[in-house]
Amino acid sequence: MKKFLKLSGAAAFAALALAFSGCEVDPAYTLENLKNIDKDVHLFQNGFQLRLADSSSVFRVDSLMKSVGLDTSGLIKQAPDGSYYIEYSQTMDLDNEIDGIGLSNVVTINALSFSENIAYELEGFDLADLLSTVPPAMLGSYTIPDIHYDVDKKVEFDFMSGSDLPEMLVGVGEIVLNEVYANVELLFTDLPGDSNQEYALDATATLPSFCVPQVIELKGNIKRNQAFVRSAQIVKFDLSNKDFVAMRTNGTNLSDSVVIHGSVSATDVVVDLNNVTPYVNGSVDVSIADAQGKVDIQSLKVKIDYQLEQSFKSPFFSLPDAFNDATIKLPNASVDLSVRTNMAFPVSGTADLYSVGAAQPAATLNFTVPYCLSPAQYEESNSHNDVNLNSLLAEATDSIEFVTHIATDKTTDCYIEPAADYGFQIGFSLNVPLALGAGTLINYADTISIGADTGKQIGQILKSSSIGLRTNVYNSIPVSADLTVEFLHHDEESGVYTPIPMTTPVVAQLPGPGSSGLLEIVIGADKDNDALEGITDLRLSIALHANGQALKGSDFIVLTDIYLLLPQGIHIDGNVLFDNSGEEGEDDNQ
Repeated sequence: MKKFLKLSGAAAFAALALAFSGCEVDPAYTLENLKNIDKDVHLFQNGFQLRLADSSSVFRVDSLMKSVGLDTSGLIKQAPDGSYYIEYSQTMDLDNEIDGIGLSNVVTINALSFSENIAYELEGFDLADLLSTVPPAMLGSYTIPDIHYDVDKKVEFDFMSGSDLPEMLVGVGEIVLNEVYANVELLFTDLPGDSNQEYALDATATLPSFCVPQVIELKGNIKRNQAFVRSAQIVKFDLSNKDFVAMRTNGTNLSDSVVIHGSVSATDVVVDLNNVTPYVNGSVDVSIADAQGKVDIQSLKVKIDYQLEQSFKSPFFSLPDAFNDATIKLPNASVDLSVRTNMAFPVSGTADLYSVGAAQPAATLNFTVPYCLSPAQYEESNSHNDVNLNSLLAEATDSIEFVTHIATDKTTDCYIEPAADYGFQIGFSLNVPLALGAGTLINYADTISIGADTGKQIGQILKSSSIGLRTNVYNSIPVSADLTVEFLHHDEESGVYTPIPMTTPVVAQLPGPGSSGLLEIVIGADKDNDALEGITDLRLSIALHANGQALKGSDFIVLTDIYLLLPQGIHIDGNVLFDNSGEEGEDDNQ
């Protein structure tokens, strides 16, 4: 069959020669000599075009985002206008850490209780002189016109040990107490006279200097062996003038005293001179406590030097492989921090935002802490931070880390209720418009099947001639873009697309943002490239060069009316009609 086609082709050329020679055959154009003439034939010398795609091929940004792994199912979301942004929020509960401060143990006060024996000397007359002048036989009842005793008792005690004070405590102001009473009890034995004899007590109990109130009046009548008791509610302790830092540093104690001062007196006391003594014994008992024998603190005003550092990690997104040599720009990032608490702590704070594993923070955020005088009422404050978070994407990370630094103002009072439940929450809200940073390069491709037969024809043409592609382009994406053309071979069994190498890559510049234009690409001949005959598909790759503006999912690049061009027309080499030996073909019977 091959040789038949050769003969038929030769006959056609001979017929043409006869037609133009007036039927006289020039010996030069006989079959024997046909092999010596130029047998190249050119069709459509002004070019030929073939439609490859009837429908438009649209490169949309939302498809691009998904194709490179930045879909909107996670942290990346779309605003109503189609623009992309990163949204992240997290709340960190520091209740356990605040409990670790030990608010109920910032100041621990044990109940104050002591008992002392006392002995008072009889005053008003000299009992020894009286007894020396009265004969023993005449000793008996005797009326003493005036008896009084001076009561003056001072008891020293250690109220608080400096070595027990926590390191963070630098000062204590008022300590408001809950149902705490000072109880003073005086008991006298051996008072002259019978058990019904009343004595007038006129004294005061001066409590430690920090007690409010400090003085308790002890006025009334007292009898032998009958206790005299007075109570007064202690509203608070005022320790504002005590140097707690020095106490802790020196290991000294907070010392003070209780003083009972006054007198016990009576007139016309009938005594038995045989039993009267110049001294009266007794005891004094003092306690400062509540009904359970404790000092129940309602609230404290203290100065605290305390720092708290707490960190937590949260999921973030990592850049896909398409961005290995690119950067994403996070412009105009805003981070809002909210603090909700019911503590009266004068606190300032910062939070460092890290890519996990990074040595330096991407940003340092400031926040304020509200000041609450009542733990029954929570207060919230919000702090806004405008930061640049581009460095977050400099590290390969799938999470970010917040590290909070909280410090109290040690010069300002804190108000603490040890029995209250305190809470401290920090909320982070991250909102970052997402744009491609200037210089970012992202590749996106669309594959068009052209079929094995058409592909083979294109490949054969490319081995000897140039071909081209022509398409109308409209670009609404705020990027510049290059179009690259590749030929592929698709293996039906494995499903793998294999690029067919070309001597010269084919790249063209697409119209700029918001513009349209006609794009023509000419692919030069690639001789001796037998792989070209295996073409089955055409890949159009778009390389996006970002200019720093935000992308919208609705932005697109559309290619319409994609044509295959043969700029030099169709070239047929007539030499294929002959054997390589140059001899004409044989007849069809051979």
